[in-house]
Amino acid sequence: MKKSIFGLLLVAEGLVMLVATLVALYYHYTHGEEDWKALAIGTALTLGCGLTAWRCFHGKHRNRRMLSRGDSFIIVALAWVIFSFFGMVPYLLYNVEGLSITDAYFETMSGFTTFGGSMLSRPEDLPHGLLLWRALTQGLGGLGIIVISMAIIPAGEMKNTNIFMAEASVVSMDRLRPKIGATARRLLAVYLLFVITCFALYWAGPMGCFDAICYAMATVSTGGFGTHAAGLGYFQSAYLEWVAIIFMLCSSINFATFYYLSARNYHHVFKNEELVTFILTYVGFVALFCLMFALGANNVEISADHVGGQPVRASLFHVASILSTCSHTGQFHNYAAWGTSFWLATIAMKFIGGCTYSTSGGLKIARVIVFARMLINQFIQHLHPRAVLDIRFNGHVLSRNVVRAAVTFLFLHLGLIVLGIFLFSLMNISLTDSIDLTVSSLSDVGPNINFKALPLLAKWITIFYMLAGRLEFFTLLFLFMPRAWKQ
Repeated sequence: MKKSIFGLLLVAEGLVMLVATLVALYYHYTHGEEDWKALAIGTALTLGCGLTAWRCFHGKHRNRRMLSRGDSFIIVALAWVIFSFFGMVPYLLYNVEGLSITDAYFETMSGFTTFGGSMLSRPEDLPHGLLLWRALTQGLGGLGIIVISMAIIPAGEMKNTNIFMAEASVVSMDRLRPKIGATARRLLAVYLLFVITCFALYWAGPMGCFDAICYAMATVSTGGFGTHAAGLGYFQSAYLEWVAIIFMLCSSINFATFYYLSARNYHHVFKNEELVTFILTYVGFVALFCLMFALGANNVEISADHVGGQPVRASLFHVASILSTCSHTGQFHNYAAWGTSFWLATIAMKFIGGCTYSTSGGLKIARVIVFARMLINQFIQHLHPRAVLDIRFNGHVLSRNVVRAAVTFLFLHLGLIVLGIFLFSLMNISLTDSIDLTVSSLSDVGPNINFKALPLLAKWITIFYMLAGRLEFFTLLFLFMPRAWKQ
């Protein structure tokens, strides 16, 4: 059963790659580009392996048991690994910038996990087919490979709650529909609506149709891959940055919120503590950045020249880009040049991230709320030792299992950060770069680092960290438990 599911997922990836192949063929006949062969071979290989696996194992065991939660963890974790393996094939066959196998795998995994860090120095030199495939990896990874597959694949194997929950470890999850497949379809509908609307608004501005498609997927998936090394800053357009701010923020909000808005369930929306806290967090960081720019107006290191005399615009865009974990680069984006205080505030935003069941990464606002209330309860407990205190979220009392999982997540997150900083420092990577690289890869928000210059081991650690962060640790780390394989 598990092998047939891998087959279905590979078929889905092959069909998406086929779209990029057809676009490459169009540009071959109109512009003479030659990447269609690499994409065609990659498509044939992916579809062939997927169909073979599905036909060989589908229905082989009629008395199949339901997938256990352990099975689901294995399927989800390996799906991302396998997707990236097949996804890197076009890069290798076309010999993009002389990428090694490690570099090509890094680039592909970065797309699927929406990390956004790139091995390419000049993506604008890529042919259109490969640029589209690069954008599509983010499109698939944004909402989640499994969630998208569950929404579109009409197969009983995919309609499994354990698989759905294994890809999205959250504090609280509201089902939009009784059946998990219907819930996935509604989340996918919101996601596609955002992509289409963002594309239309980008195209209405100083951006061509092809660029608008790629940047729309990069924005809504909060991945950040662009068709130019300078990102959105290449276009020198305030309009495009305002559009990006809106959609980066929307993509950082729980997608179920927009479903409730469409159903006119306003009570559910306005009583959403995570949404209110996220908005307050965004406003707070924007105010902090504006204040730091104002206080440092006479400081050469953080003078207004670094933001073109537009500190408010730079603050609004930068905070939206980092807090959403999109890592888009705007016209004024070099926060490292603004000063140490800006760098520290940026690291804090990367650590926090957006809301649960959004496309953003990070610790997530819901967990921050839980930790804050645990801290407050601890103070109250010291004053009133016999008090029985519950932790509430959106009006509901959280069970001990949920609270324990949140605390475990925090300790894992902090432990992996300390370990990552230590390991990168051993490789002669500077302390600031080690901190930035570790926090960024776990939160899936690309830092301003030359990834190609990293040591080989550092690249593979970063790959592991970006996947661990995307799957929120538990699913990936389950693979390293002997008990998982004994079953």
